[in-house]
Amino acid sequence: MPMAALTPQTYLAAIIAAYLISAGVAVHITQYALRYGERSISVPFGVGTGALAVWAIGNALRVVASSPDLWYVATAIAYVGIVTAPIAFLVFALRYAGYDISHRGVAVLSLPAVALYLLVVTDPVHGLYYSDLGLTPMGPIAVYNASRGALFWVTVAESYLPLAVGSGLILYNTAERSELYHRQSLLLVVGVLIPWAVNALHLVGVIPLPVDPTPVSFTAGLALTAVGVFRSHLVDIVPVARDRVVEAITDPVVVVDDGDRIGL
Repeated sequence: MPMAALTPQTYLAAIIAAYLISAGVAVHITQYALRYGERSISVPFGVGTGALAVWAIGNALRVVASSPDLWYVATAIAYVGIVTAPIAFLVFALRYAGYDISHRGVAVLSLPAVALYLLVVTDPVHGLYYSDLGLTPMGPIAVYNASRGALFWVTVAESYLPLAVGSGLILYNTAERSELYHRQSLLLVVGVLIPWAVNALHLVGVIPLPVDPTPVSFTAGLALTAVGVFRSHLVDIVPVARDRVVEAITDPVVVVDDGDRIGL
């Protein structure tokens, strides 16, 4: 059906459904990771996917916001996920690579995100993050949209840096490991990068929409992540933990399962 033939109600419902489906997928993966995973890496992984769900829900609320005040409330909700997801992924990557990062270390890594979040929620006062908030046509409906200020791009940099570092850590630390971990790590990194690639294309104007399409791409990204994580049991045993087990064995006998994973 052509876009012009859609009623405003149908068009709006389709957008909301896309966001909520992505949120539902993220919540399901979060529950699985926290229930069955190895705690040191399943917790940051679950926090990250949970943050994606919050991001998607916040964006859905932005679309239906009927006033600037409600748009800012929805933005504050969305940014809980936006600033949390990259830090959670970095913590996950550090622990996956074998770095014993403490709760204090996590808190230190989170300080820039917390500071930027406070600037976002106080934007109606200083206007350094968004400006010129108003209604923008999108198909048969109009949604609130705003111009991006200087602080917006600081948040972009703060988000992309942990993703780049975390992805590099995962790929580097699996380069010399078994083929099992090569595949799962590649799927994980590609799954993580899909939404952020969509985000980058949106920011530079290649995807010129007045709403953020990034959460909609979570479904595809999380599908790849789920294959890499759950079919290979990534959150059940960390590759570096496997190495430590092998180093501690006094007799040269190692038991593996059908998936070439060490039996513990």
